[in-house]
Amino acid sequence: MDPIAFEVGPLTVRWYGICVALGFLLGFGFVNWRAPRWGVDRDDVADVVFWAMLGGIGGARLLYVVQNWQQFQGHLWEIVRIDHGGLVYYGGFFGGGLAIILACMIKSLSVLRMGDLFIMAVPLGHAVGRIGCFLNGCCYGWPWTGACSVQYPGRAYAVFPIQLVASAMNLAVFGCLLFAARYVRVRGQVVAAYLTVYGLGRFFVEFGRGDYSRYVGPLTPAQVICAFLVPAGIVLFIVLGWGKDRGD
Repeated sequence: MDPIAFEVGPLTVRWYGICVALGFLLGFGFVNWRAPRWGVDRDDVADVVFWAMLGGIGGARLLYVVQNWQQFQGHLWEIVRIDHGGLVYYGGFFGGGLAIILACMIKSLSVLRMGDLFIMAVPLGHAVGRIGCFLNGCCYGWPWTGACSVQYPGRAYAVFPIQLVASAMNLAVFGCLLFAARYVRVRGQVVAAYLTVYGLGRFFVEFGRGDYSRYVGPLTPAQVICAFLVPAGIVLFIVLGWGKDRGD
């Protein structure tokens, strides 16, 4: 499995960078297509997407650098080389979410309406991003020599491609959100559904990860976050459900 897609002179293009870009484009295309039926102007979508992209990438990279600072000491230029891999999903989720909230406040847009619209695109783009992880050789599973095992260059043993399981899980979450969007009572419940469904899916998929060097007791750092997201999503869904309509 070669992480490099192609080279053009001194420029090396990696599959990871390609998949991250495709994930953002796919998510933007979905939100742009869905916007009219949600009563959202496409010009507003483009503005918010821009800031969400900056906040998402910045947050994802920042958390990765903080968690792995030793590998960047003396190689500060590598901090901006996101095409080499090194994005932590939850950093991007919270960074992008904060950027969306701020952009909506500045433009006087409904945070709940835009949140429900944008959250449906998150697992869709994330599914493509996980394929990038698979091709890049990061976020891999436990050592595995059975069916579907993958041998990455420079690694002494084959591993299970848990990244593809994570990709399929995200597609399933996307389907759940499409279903939920048809029946939610008030704005914000699709976001709550995402926190709950994705949190549960991610918690169990994490048991297949074999790339962590640090754990919080028996749990991975992502599982600890999931332990907070799931009940938060349930509580948010119930509280918002006290509303009487789908208004803002």
